[in-house]
Amino acid sequence: MKHLKNRPIEITNTFLNQKRMRADVLADGIVAQIFNQPNAREILSVMASVSKNSNPNPENLPDFLRDYFDSTAKLPAWHSKRKIKISSKFFCQNTQPIMLCLMMLSLPYCYAAGADAEVLLLSQRIGNDTRKRLSETGQFIFDVMAEDAFEHSGCGIRSIQKVRLMHAIVRYHLQKNALWNNENGLAINQEAMAGTNLAFSLMILRGLQRQNISFSADEENAYIHRWNIIGFMMGIDEDLLFDTVKQTAFLEEKIRTRHFIKSKAGIELTAALINTAKDFFPDKPADKFLFPIMSHLLGRKVAEILEIPYSEENNEVMALLKLKNTFQQVFNIQFGKVNLAMQKQMQLENEGKRADFKSPYKL
Repeated sequence: MKHLKNRPIEITNTFLNQKRMRADVLADGIVAQIFNQPNAREILSVMASVSKNSNPNPENLPDFLRDYFDSTAKLPAWHSKRKIKISSKFFCQNTQPIMLCLMMLSLPYCYAAGADAEVLLLSQRIGNDTRKRLSETGQFIFDVMAEDAFEHSGCGIRSIQKVRLMHAIVRYHLQKNALWNNENGLAINQEAMAGTNLAFSLMILRGLQRQNISFSADEENAYIHRWNIIGFMMGIDEDLLFDTVKQTAFLEEKIRTRHFIKSKAGIELTAALINTAKDFFPDKPADKFLFPIMSHLLGRKVAEILEIPYSEENNEVMALLKLKNTFQQVFNIQFGKVNLAMQKQMQLENEGKRADFKSPYKL
């Protein structure tokens, strides 16, 4: 990834304004062709049936869609297999807190960008069936973060390809919606897509830190790198992808400063999310559980934008969560040592060599 690493930061308002008037020419062209077909609904249904990377293109897919699935299945030339492996292991070790961040941080973070939250509300991707949309988003995360996500046996590539087209379908319909105008940029434009990518990469890492979960610089860089790959394959311009945390954080701050503002759309989407979250935690009152976690992960300013009650005082639920994660990390480290010791002992015994050594950790 040498051409992305340590690239000079030239993220001006003019640059980002231009990105708001750019979307995804490739995907938009494909979707336009789909809806020009008399059997567009049938084509979309067939397309949705493709789930695994190994699935061959259905015979009844038009040639232009076959070309799309074939041409966009390749990882960028700068991808690192080592970083992909590290990020998969990192996700596996931290799945639960990462998925907590998805609901309590990443999604509401996206809603704080007023103009772009309007896209979600108008497209009804969240408001009509929040639980289903959350499930779809969660499945996407599992697909793209799996160890074999980009391998023949995985689902990551196909999931990315389909979500990319789904974004283009939303743009296609919104352009025909009288309630939408391009004054603030195209729907799901390049800057908006970059902001969403940051919500699932950099903001997840920040959310883990706010839960007292530590990680190495290598793990941090690998996680950013993986989401750069995902972003690239989703159609994000390469000049909006950075391979260092410092540069990525600079872009996040710039987008947040430009667009985070209280809006009706953001507040409505957050309320729908909270109502659904209550279903996941039916025995937990929102003011004692959901609000403290969300406000802590989002921070005071964003919580206020979304009208989430904020209080760092007597935040017992976060104190307990941090304590749990601290103990969990210590246990995982020590358990890993025990595991290695057991593996070594078994290996020696299998070789017929008895070894009298002590475990590095007393059970």
